[in-house]
Amino acid sequence: MPFDGAGFGYNESLQKLDTVIDLLETPDRWCKGALRSHDGRYCIRGAIRAVSGSDVLEPAI
Repeated sequence: MPFDGAGFGYNESLQKLDTVIDLLETPDRWCKGALRSHDGRYCIRGAIRAVSGSDVLEPAI
């Protein structure tokens, strides 16, 4: 079947990007001026670092 997931390979970059999106999912989970705020919000760079994605995601951003 064409959409059964067979042949779908694991891609570390996409997994990390999905995790960053989850961390920044809604505006109340963002912050500005700090990698991570005291209440657990992240800026985009802080979210990338939280998922150890600096090596694969920061060059694209």
